[in-house]
Amino acid sequence: MSIPLLPPRNLLHPTVFRNWICTWCNHRYTGNKQCPKCHEWVYTIEAGNIPGEV
Repeated sequence: MSIPLLPPRNLLHPTVFRNWICTWCNHRYTGNKQCPKCHEWVYTIEAGNIPGEV
């Protein structure tokens, strides 16, 4: 018996093309809000909105 894989997560609506940081997997990327590494978007914030970051 094998464990069924979950279907890939997809955003319901398109988001703005920006510089993002995923706080879940600590990945920096440019594109839509969904992280290309872990496919999450709930934990993604805009790169310029981190306190103390230059």
